[in-house]
Amino acid sequence: MDPSATRFQMQISTNPAFTTIALDFTTNVPTLKPGGISAYVPFDANSGALQNGRSYFWRVRSITPYTTSAWMANSSFRLSLAVSS
Repeated sequence: MDPSATRFQMQISTNPAFTTIALDFTTNVPTLKPGGISAYVPFDANSGALQNGRSYFWRVRSITPYTTSAWMANSSFRLSLAVSS
């Protein structure tokens, strides 16, 4: 990520070509805190935007006051939320 970035954009998709976007948001660059990075990812498990047990792809790019970077290589994850009783 560009060290002069002030924001980043993240997309989550159901496919690696990103033709179907489940979430698309822009937020401030994470801040480094003791013990790791603190970042806010605006995701509400009850919103229905992402489905439990499904695999997704994500990608991110940085935004500076002057330019927006290319997308970084995408990666995938499987959403696995525990149901509380």
